[in-house]
Amino acid sequence: GSARHKQQDLDGAIHAYQAAIELVTPMNPVQVEQTQVSMLYYLLGAALSALPSHRCKGASCAEYAAQKLRVALRYNPNNEEAKHALSALVADPSITTASNAYIKSLFDEYAATFDKALVQGLNYSAPQKLFEVVTDLAATDGVKSFKTVVDVGCGTGLCGPLFRNMSGTLVGVDLSAEMVEHAR
Repeated sequence: GSARHKQQDLDGAIHAYQAAIELVTPMNPVQVEQTQVSMLYYLLGAALSALPSHRCKGASCAEYAAQKLRVALRYNPNNEEAKHALSALVADPSITTASNAYIKSLFDEYAATFDKALVQGLNYSAPQKLFEVVTDLAATDGVKSFKTVVDVGCGTGLCGPLFRNMSGTLVGVDLSAEMVEHAR
């Protein structure tokens, strides 16, 4: 299902997720972890939410997606992806930001491919631009180096190599432990 989903074959992904759910839900909880069933329902909900509204019979695809996301949360109330997707899908006004747990989960999973996707795929240049601004301001004030540079939300550490030579101590902080590990 995930392979089809990544290829934008939503019908194939939905069919695969539904088939997997039909296989695992009758199983004894000892045989299959409830978190895995929850993840299948989350993935099904995500695929359904990507369909145009008119594609689902009887209700909008968003309504079907919300149903599946609620089921995902019944199997695992701590499924941060499902919580986030459901609140976004139903436009929950009480949710004003993604939870730290969701951000951590998302970026822990994304850490291994983050640099390639960001720098090569999207031509991300924010670290270089930030470095240029800081060095210009520092030069204007006659500052050659800083005692400590702290990169809050350091991700995989793209700013680190740029600021390393102008700081006595370079500190990277991020919610995602996997991102920090890549930065190290």
